[in-house]
Amino acid sequence: MKIKHPSKNRTSSAVRLYALAVREIGSNDELDYIHLVSAIEILSKNYVLPANHEPLLSVLDQIRELLRGAGAEAKSELGNLFEQRKSTMKFVSFIQKYSGDSVPERPTLDALENKVYKDNLPNALKRIYRARSKFLHEGSSMYMSIPGMTVGNCDYDSSLGGTIGNRELDPEEKLPSISFFEGLVGICLLNYL
Repeated sequence: MKIKHPSKNRTSSAVRLYALAVREIGSNDELDYIHLVSAIEILSKNYVLPANHEPLLSVLDQIRELLRGAGAEAKSELGNLFEQRKSTMKFVSFIQKYSGDSVPERPTLDALENKVYKDNLPNALKRIYRARSKFLHEGSSMYMSIPGMTVGNCDYDSSLGGTIGNRELDPEEKLPSISFFEGLVGICLLNYL
């Protein structure tokens, strides 16, 4: 397959990380999430967010005015915060764009509670991105759905909360199954190429 994008190194790095994740599924799912998020993060680095995904654009002049009197350290810290926020938004927006029709619309009847639909996909992706960052930067364990414990077409297992060591797990931090996310990232890679 010939890579048609000018960013061949970035694309080949993303594909390499995806391949590493696929080989590791079932042995170290936290590492799989790290590889899969990083693969998308590499590709979305130069992704331009749609205007409707950047609500701060409308108040950018006001923010600049407020920062005029701030010190260099405060400006740097705020800049880092905005960059982190933008990285998350690029990650979510990139997957929404390149996932195509792989994530279904929520049906009006009989919607599954533990399923990822288009309307709750951004929330699931933000959870994944946040969990990966907390794992890398704080050493926090990821609250993952247990492989093989999802029922039917569900993307999450049915557990609600739990404890790992001294850490209480919030059901709002639960991640979809690694097989769901691996499939989603694979589809995004194929559609991007």
